[in-house]
Amino acid sequence: MKIGAATRFLSVVAAVFLGVAGLHEWSAKSSEMGSYKEETSSAVLAVRAQGKLKIGLAIGFIALASAGVSFDENGNRN
Repeated sequence: MKIGAATRFLSVVAAVFLGVAGLHEWSAKSSEMGSYKEETSSAVLAVRAQGKLKIGLAIGFIALASAGVSFDENGNRN
């Protein structure tokens, strides 16, 4: 499967955006909680779940950007 350079570039841009946003959301905690393990707020837990989903989507976009890329025995891209 071959995809174009524009698709690869946009996939990488989307992966970076989703990765940064996902990491920010994954580290969310409410102000009254001392640690992440003690969190009981369902709103904060939902935001964390969205962050984990965005991280997964970022990994998928990286996989899409690398689809069809092959290298020869010398490490050169075909």
